[in-house]
Amino acid sequence: MASKHDFLLKRTIGVITKCDITQDKNQILSLAQNEEKHLNHGWFVVRNRKPEEIKDNISAAERHYRETSFFDSDPWTKLPGSRRGIQALKKYLADLLCKRIQEIFPSILETVKRRQAATSTEMAKMGPARNTTEEKRTHLTAFAQQLYSLTSQALRGRYQGLTHDALKIRKHIREANDAFALKMRFEGHCVPFQMAPPRLEDRKHETPSHNEKSYKPLTSATINTVPPGSGLFAKRSPKQTKPTNHETGRGPFSWGPSPFGASARSSASLFGAADRNSNGVFGQSQSPSNASAVSPLGLFSSNSAAGQQPSRTPTPERQILPKVGAWPDGRSSQIYTWIREEINNCRGTELQGTLNPDVLPALFHRQVAKWKDIATSHFFKTTVITGMALELALESIYGADDIVAHRIRVQVRQVQKAAEAQGLLQIRQRIDEINTRHLQTQNPIFEEQIRKARLTRFTAALERYRFKRPSSTRLDGDSTENEIVVDLRDVAVLFDQIHMSNAQNLEDDVHDILKSYYELALRDFIEYVNQHVVESYLTDPEGPVMFFNPTYVSRLPQERIAEIGAEDAEMAAKREELQARIERLNRAEAIALKYS
Repeated sequence: MASKHDFLLKRTIGVITKCDITQDKNQILSLAQNEEKHLNHGWFVVRNRKPEEIKDNISAAERHYRETSFFDSDPWTKLPGSRRGIQALKKYLADLLCKRIQEIFPSILETVKRRQAATSTEMAKMGPARNTTEEKRTHLTAFAQQLYSLTSQALRGRYQGLTHDALKIRKHIREANDAFALKMRFEGHCVPFQMAPPRLEDRKHETPSHNEKSYKPLTSATINTVPPGSGLFAKRSPKQTKPTNHETGRGPFSWGPSPFGASARSSASLFGAADRNSNGVFGQSQSPSNASAVSPLGLFSSNSAAGQQPSRTPTPERQILPKVGAWPDGRSSQIYTWIREEINNCRGTELQGTLNPDVLPALFHRQVAKWKDIATSHFFKTTVITGMALELALESIYGADDIVAHRIRVQVRQVQKAAEAQGLLQIRQRIDEINTRHLQTQNPIFEEQIRKARLTRFTAALERYRFKRPSSTRLDGDSTENEIVVDLRDVAVLFDQIHMSNAQNLEDDVHDILKSYYELALRDFIEYVNQHVVESYLTDPEGPVMFFNPTYVSRLPQERIAEIGAEDAEMAAKREELQARIERLNRAEAIALKYS
């Protein structure tokens, strides 16, 4: 049977029992002398107790004595004494076991040290024992310092050592703020504002006449006024160099302030270059370019000289422009529908062409109705970002001590709820303030934007006039494409293009004022939400991100320290078990070192 497990019989020990009752003692001797069946560890002979000895219940000492007396007689004395009896067998087995153990001591020692290191690491994660209040406070202070350093690093945008992308708080808040600003600009209004007045080159649906085919839009313009006494058909003299009253704007046909009340300094449109970020809200820029040639004394200056006789070829009058409203100028859009509704709703004792002061506030409040929901959604998104970052920070720092991390997490959530309520209150108060306060601003950009909007409308009126009177707005000779000749006999036509009706001018003025004020209020609201509400939530020393710091722990009363920093029963039992394991491994190491 042994050969099945020890084919070479190197690990097998032979034991011959009941030698006192065998008949062929010589055969037993031959086997015990390792001659017939050779074993690496040899053979042993033993004497078992007889049935009557078992019945008499003889002692172990008596059994050893009778066995020794038996093997001290012939023929057993031929065997060495170390091979006779149970005592000799026991000694041999003990020596063999010690030898085997000694051979594997190096590997045992290595295993012991490896287990010691693993147990010590697990013990270190639990931290030192926290039996007293001071030990608990020290433990919480060390943890608070780690958490404060991590969150401060994330808020400063220093991400070295951060293992998870969600811990990069500043990065994700920046992305959320940018998305909020874009959403407010593109979706914050309830209805879109009108685009800039259309230019004639946009009328692609019309078939141009022979006079229209050569038309080019106005870029920068100079109006040449022709007084009645000068004659319309005289050639302009190239020798005329001295500026006339019409050129300087101080003559009888001086172009003073615009009918809309603004002087020209720049052609940048409110709808375009004044604020590129507003294009998505207010439409495409349609402002005239290169209007720097406009005179500071008036919207346009005159280049014609008194006494000159410019000539022109008379053409029959033609109604080139369609009726007002046929162009896609936005008068049928919803914003103009709102304006007409409010003007009608607020109609009182004001004169025709004047405005009730309640119209603009009513329109503005309708236009900003979506701000509260968009800002609230954005604020909740920032709270989710910070909440995820704090959860990961707690996990990365605390590790095995889940009970303390859970208690701190509960406290963080309580502070977070209070901070969320404060942020929502700030947004609600800001919206209430916007909806209840008077429309006021000291920002000079407001007047500048209105001026640019009116200048854009005035330039569009000039283009319509030139399109309506193509033959009367050009001089023969060296006149440029940017010059417009205004025949004083046709000044009523130009006036009609500028001042179509009291109602339409009033609607346009309301639109431009509302649009300019809305844009300023929009910038202010975006800045307030991002820089005051969101930033205060992140950086407030008593807010959810920054409140749990060493200073906060040092101010906690003993009762709170004991409540937060105490170990639960399971953790304490685990600490004791690990300590006992470390002691056993230390003893095993000492033994292994002694016998290795």
